[in-house]
Amino acid sequence: MISVVTCLLTSLAYRTLIGGLRSGILRAVVYKVAAEQFFLTSLAVGCLGSSVRIHLLSAVMSVGSSPEPLPEITAAVSFLSGLLRSRLSEQQLQGFGGALRETLIEHYRHHWFPDRPAKGSGYRCIRINHKMDPIISKVAARIKMSNLLGLLPKELTLWVDPYEVSYRIGEDGSICVLYEASLPRGPLTCKSELLGCSSVPSQYLMMVGS
Repeated sequence: MISVVTCLLTSLAYRTLIGGLRSGILRAVVYKVAAEQFFLTSLAVGCLGSSVRIHLLSAVMSVGSSPEPLPEITAAVSFLSGLLRSRLSEQQLQGFGGALRETLIEHYRHHWFPDRPAKGSGYRCIRINHKMDPIISKVAARIKMSNLLGLLPKELTLWVDPYEVSYRIGEDGSICVLYEASLPRGPLTCKSELLGCSSVPSQYLMMVGS
């Protein structure tokens, strides 16, 4: 009886773990370690077939030794770094980019929903409105740079959502797309869903496609 229950729980855990490994934001060291331990446990229990164990092992091996930034995070980092390129030294710029990348990975880790791109958009949004966004403030503290607010636009909104990264400078500025990927379901983009639109606004300017 115990073996049957163990096998059922192992199979459920397997499906959950594979799903986590496949979602980009979860591809971190902690999941690799957990997957390795699970693989060894499944061998000991003997519940999973050989083909399933091979599948799991392949998934484990595909996860790198460090978190792999999502293309959306890479686009956001490149954009904000570009705004500072003429105002910081190359060393400062690299420090800012690296700290921002790590901060965004941490901040989005449990707030990234590829099946519902608009969910958590407000949480992920970077907003400067004459005062510093908490995410940027955290980056500034990491690199010990207190003057970032004076180097960035006074009014800036950066949306970082699954499949799309876009920004707006000024309250009445156009929304410009930095990164866009095709959604797995439906033509409604996360930004049009967030704004309650049934179609893309006319002022929606494509800057970079993917």
